[in-house]
Amino acid sequence: MNATDISRTQPHCILAVDDDPKILHLTEMILTKEAYSVALAGSVEEARKILQERKVDLVLLDVMLSDGDGFSLCKSIKENAETRDIPVILLTALDTIDSKVRGLDVGASDYLVKPFLKKELLARIRSHLREREFAQEMKTLYAYEKQRAHQVAILNKLTTEFNQSLDQMELLQHAAQVISTELNFQGCLIATWDDRASRLSVAAAYRPGHDLRFDGNSFQTEQGIMGWVASHREPRIVPDVQMEPQYLRFFRDTRSEMAVPLVHQKKILGVLNVESHLPHAYNSDHLNLLTMVAGNLALALKNAELYSTAKVHSQNLKSMVELRTRELESQKRFMECIVDSLPIGLYVVDKDYSVTTWNRKRETGILGISREQVIGQNVLSVFSNMSSDRLKTEIDHVFSTGQPFETQTASWSSGEKRYYHLRKIPMSIDGSAVSHVITLGEDITERRRMEESLATNEKLASIGKLAAGIAHEINNPLAAIAGCVEGLISRAQDEALARVAAFEDFPEYLKIIDGEIFRCKGIINNLLDFSRNKEILKQEIRVNETLEQTLQLLSHHKSFKQIQVVKELDSECPPVVGNSGELRQVFLAMCINAMDAMNESGMLTIRTTTEMHNNQSFVRVQFQDTGIGIPPGNLNKIFDPFFTTKPVGKGTGLGLSICYGIVRSHEGSIKVESEIGKGSTFQILVPAKAINQISGS
Repeated sequence: MNATDISRTQPHCILAVDDDPKILHLTEMILTKEAYSVALAGSVEEARKILQERKVDLVLLDVMLSDGDGFSLCKSIKENAETRDIPVILLTALDTIDSKVRGLDVGASDYLVKPFLKKELLARIRSHLREREFAQEMKTLYAYEKQRAHQVAILNKLTTEFNQSLDQMELLQHAAQVISTELNFQGCLIATWDDRASRLSVAAAYRPGHDLRFDGNSFQTEQGIMGWVASHREPRIVPDVQMEPQYLRFFRDTRSEMAVPLVHQKKILGVLNVESHLPHAYNSDHLNLLTMVAGNLALALKNAELYSTAKVHSQNLKSMVELRTRELESQKRFMECIVDSLPIGLYVVDKDYSVTTWNRKRETGILGISREQVIGQNVLSVFSNMSSDRLKTEIDHVFSTGQPFETQTASWSSGEKRYYHLRKIPMSIDGSAVSHVITLGEDITERRRMEESLATNEKLASIGKLAAGIAHEINNPLAAIAGCVEGLISRAQDEALARVAAFEDFPEYLKIIDGEIFRCKGIINNLLDFSRNKEILKQEIRVNETLEQTLQLLSHHKSFKQIQVVKELDSECPPVVGNSGELRQVFLAMCINAMDAMNESGMLTIRTTTEMHNNQSFVRVQFQDTGIGIPPGNLNKIFDPFFTTKPVGKGTGLGLSICYGIVRSHEGSIKVESEIGKGSTFQILVPAKAINQISGS
């Protein structure tokens, strides 16, 4: 209802309060004749009850009452929020200034002294009723304008929010939500118009407390209130859906609906619909408000449509740009992949020593650093553990001379000694002055080890040839000496010689000579075995079983019984192809050496595992002792022939060199790690049997 539509269909109700029945009767006659509705009260309690039960427009109140005074009742009327706007005219015989002042202080609108004229009473009643109606009209108008201002503020807010979203679906869903919540409509439904199909499709819906799902909801022309509005392009209110069953309902409990078209430049874009579970929920004011919202929403929807078109053009342009730059980006990625795939570490610095490139190899390994941590950093701070003066000098040399710089270095940073080949190469972007320096770092540890292994093999081959010649030359005189000694031992059995005092020690000396001759023959046989390229039978071998057999042989050794043996054998170890006798000889030598290193007291741990190297499966056998360890200076010599740290008579120095040859003949490798006072670990790697290998081949 508009503020100007205020009209009264019921007569004003006037409450007369007086403890004199005659005065009440007279008052009732006067007021009834003037077409007023009259309520009479002879006491304060009756007056309070009437005020609670009826709508009173004015109170005629006597000051002196039997159960109280009019001043107190007037005060209570004015203190009550529901009755404070009712005008109160005090009627009294007291004509003092104090009484009038008191009456006005408690909120009385007027003060009439008895006896009073009828005309004066009616005039004052009309005056105060007009003032009250005017005040109510102003109050209603204020509330209406306040509501309109609130609606305008909401409209401005909605307009701003609508224009902030350029995605059509996002815009519509947000609009459905804010229209329902901000404008206090129970449910909101928005459908868009499809010109080709001539129908509406539900695009967004919102209702507080409901999980709405819509898929394929559509309204043909003239179907439902939304179809009707889209066809006629006019707003429509359905006061009660149950009275018009031809209309479809989106919400099951809908009783009343209101819909307005979304039109831009005479083109239908869709329909905005609100629904309520109450009948007759909407009037013309609601329709006007929704129409204004629809105008703003239609404009925002058109903007979203234009934005979508512009976005398509932008995407096409972007595709063209991407097409033109794709080759460059592909080439860049290709070059980056090449740099990252290099098996050597690479980084690039500019003239400010800032790192500009850092490849994947530099990120991996024990010394690897993530490129995010170094790109843009000063290279001298990145390699803080190196001599910054030396590094700066090398880089400055390349910048100043334009010539590459190469060097080799060794490092223990990873826990073992590793060798690196470093190269610094000049780079020029424009082809003139050096703008960057490329540093390549290659780990050449394995190459160095292969070179050392090759040198050892060559040394062993040379020594083998020499050993074969020496063994041949020594065997002949040893045979003669052995024959003579055998004859002398036989003759020493003569009883006559035994009685000669000077011959007393001869038998003992002859036995010593005979024993040493056979020891020399054993050394010579070892030399011959070391130098020969024997053809040996190779077959499938279970390493764990060979180790168990070796330990079974050693179980009868008195000294071996005094050490603690810990077995950590992997039951999943694959078989190897080799000679079990030779491998048992290697394992036996490893155990005896460990026993000697621990001085027959300590712990020997034997492990077997499987590991991969260059796509080849290997069986690894470890012998870890807690002995005295090997000095660093001897680590590169222990596999050399005739090298031994054992006392004279305790070893020939051929054991480990023969083990080395056996392992190499099995295409394996043997390494040692040792620390003085903590023990040594010998590691033997033997290739596992391939799936297609034939046993015994």
